[in-house]
Amino acid sequence: MLETQTETLAFDAPIVLTAAGKVPTFEMLAYNGGLMRPSLNGKPVIAVVDLAGMTTPSQQVPLLAMHDISRPVGHTENITNDGQKLTASGVVSQVGRDALEVVQAAKQNYPWQASIGLQIDSSNLVARDKSVQVNGRTIAGPFILVSRSTLLEISLVTIGGDAETKVTLAAHAAKGNQMATPGQFETSHELLGPTDAEIKRIATIENLHATYANVPTETRTNIIETAIASGADPKAAEVQLLRASRPKAPAALIRPSASSYLTGGNGVEILTAGLMGKIGLGQLAEKSYGPQILEASDRYKNAHLLDICRACLHMEGIEPPIGKMEMLRAAFSTRSLADTLSNVAGKSVWAGYNETPATWRSFALIGESPNFKVQTNVRTNLNQQLEEVPAEGLIPHGDLTDEKYTWSLATFGKQIALSRQDVINDDLGVFDNLGRGLGRMAMRSVNDNVYTTLLGNAGSFFHTNNANLITSSLGITGLSAAIQTLMKQRDADNNDLDIRPAVLLVPPELADAGKQLLNTEQLQYLVSDAGAPASATAYPTGNAHRNVVRLEIEPRLSNTAKFTNADVNNWYLMGSPADESGR
Repeated sequence: MLETQTETLAFDAPIVLTAAGKVPTFEMLAYNGGLMRPSLNGKPVIAVVDLAGMTTPSQQVPLLAMHDISRPVGHTENITNDGQKLTASGVVSQVGRDALEVVQAAKQNYPWQASIGLQIDSSNLVARDKSVQVNGRTIAGPFILVSRSTLLEISLVTIGGDAETKVTLAAHAAKGNQMATPGQFETSHELLGPTDAEIKRIATIENLHATYANVPTETRTNIIETAIASGADPKAAEVQLLRASRPKAPAALIRPSASSYLTGGNGVEILTAGLMGKIGLGQLAEKSYGPQILEASDRYKNAHLLDICRACLHMEGIEPPIGKMEMLRAAFSTRSLADTLSNVAGKSVWAGYNETPATWRSFALIGESPNFKVQTNVRTNLNQQLEEVPAEGLIPHGDLTDEKYTWSLATFGKQIALSRQDVINDDLGVFDNLGRGLGRMAMRSVNDNVYTTLLGNAGSFFHTNNANLITSSLGITGLSAAIQTLMKQRDADNNDLDIRPAVLLVPPELADAGKQLLNTEQLQYLVSDAGAPASATAYPTGNAHRNVVRLEIEPRLSNTAKFTNADVNNWYLMGSPADESGR
């Protein structure tokens, strides 16, 4: 028996909308009494609501948009429950945006559907080989039977969970204040059975009865039935059964030598630091956990992974089984081992991420976003000049201008796995090599995205009209022209932006030229050299460009096989991130 309180169960069905007089009205078949595929705790399940056990506190319940209590549309005036189906009618009594959209969409024959929200007071699982008499029909399992419930609200939804339902809406404007009579709707389905994937999920979970026959029948049955009813993944059910099958440690067992040094709530940190030391991340471990944890982890720097498994079992008060495979199965079901290995993997990935070159950090800002929606950034320009305050002390007003641009986040990922074979072989290469490799791969992905954007030149950002594009090759004359052009950047009111050159960004093909320009102490001109004064009799021997900016060498600038607009001759002169943040 599943007892649930204040949970909302949403069923979807069609709705008919019309208008009687000045206030639009609606009619709906809220529930036809058969199998439906609602959402329970955020997961799709197969369920039946026993209409005989449904309580309707009032004939007037809210009509909402998308089950959102902050978006009322109207209310019901009549709810009919004949024990086989649930129907309702009422008025669109609200005048807000959602109510207006509902009415206007109905005029265009938009196929609104209805969804009822219930508070589940009592429910239970009907197994695959069982059937029950409910709502005037016999329905075979498996499904969740909601035996007692309370109707909370009814919502208008755009897409219902009932794919077999067909409905015709009529809400066309007629003469005067009347609207045309609504058309008839029909429900072409009676029962909606489980999908093939759901049948496979349930069968996989039920097969765990035989695999874990050593688990007490009552415990095993409760775990399996709960997993089926809640829509849980079969692997999650198997983990619960595996934990239930583990031998329990004797109540009087005391092992101070094995567990005392891992007490105090920092056992996982000690094991993590030990494994990090084993794969050469000792400095990162000390930075992450501190010198005391690092010192306590010394005994694990040369430990076998099987010893780590044994220590995790001791931490959780479990006597390690004698057999190697039995001990591994028990250890892999503990939270301590999972946390330790995931911590080591995460630190290894982070180390690889940070050790990968990222030339864009020298000139680009790093922003933050609270979600994955498209973000609009507004940059207020404060580039006007201050004006003298007159004697009467009235400070002049200034005008602010805004620049807008949009951006959004995306998720990129790969995963690695540590098998029982890796543990037996004491192979931490999955963390040392693959972990760091994933970290380097992550930074390479960031680098690719940055330079895809830079080279893509969206909106012709680099253009002579913006006074930020020169055609000179990289040399004394070209670098001088670029420095002058960057320092002469001005706003729309011709106020200087005071940007100072900070980074010379070049492809590998121009690396030597960049080093010669920035590192050489003295430059010697020949009269035939480009940029040398043709009529000069004395030439300077110093280098005016020495160390004037930082040199960054980026191979993506010339990777024509992957990046649009890449070219071996292209180079960039950038300001620092501080120039952007200060504007």
